Amino acid sequence: PLDYTREELSFHVFDDQGRKTDALIQLVDKMEAKWNGSASAERGSKAGIIFTLTVNGDKGCYALAGRLCNALSMDVRYFSGSEPKGAGLGGDAFDTYKREVQNDFKINKYRLLTATKAFGMGVNKGNIAYTVHYGIPGSMEALYQEAGRAGRNKRLFTVGPADCYVLLTKERK
Repeated sequence: PLDYTREELSFHVFDDQGRKTDALIQLVDKMEAKWNGSASAERGSKAGIIFTLTVNGDKGCYALAGRLCNALSMDVRYFSGSEPKGAGLGGDAFDTYKREVQNDFKINKYRLLTATKAFGMGVNKGNIAYTVHYGIPGSMEALYQEAGRAGRNKRLFTVGPADCYVLLTKERK
């Protein structure tokens, strides 16, 4: 194609001022209010994905899901290609967990997921209203591919485009 424009997506770069987790919590709360009424609402019609670069560590999808779950009082799951350290799942149990997470997300049992780039290929979930990159992806192509999980059902985004955020910490001078 000559044109890769997706009018159902709106891209934003958000300066987290060095407080990435606090900024993310505020942003998710704002997106939940915009798309579902509130973060603590039990069921909402729109979903979100937060992409992380790693599984483990403070900025990994595993720990982040737990922090968001507590801070926002909502069910937040994680998805990764490899088992997180300390998760207590091994081999077949982790594979079963991943299948359940993916299937439950597809059928809207919960509406927020933290994930590595391992999530999404082949997942066509039309009601994803926002994506957030909790770290800068390895390439512009990766950013566009992952952000493009949002807005898939164009009929759901005729009033306004889905939101695709990148959290950025500016370098200090």
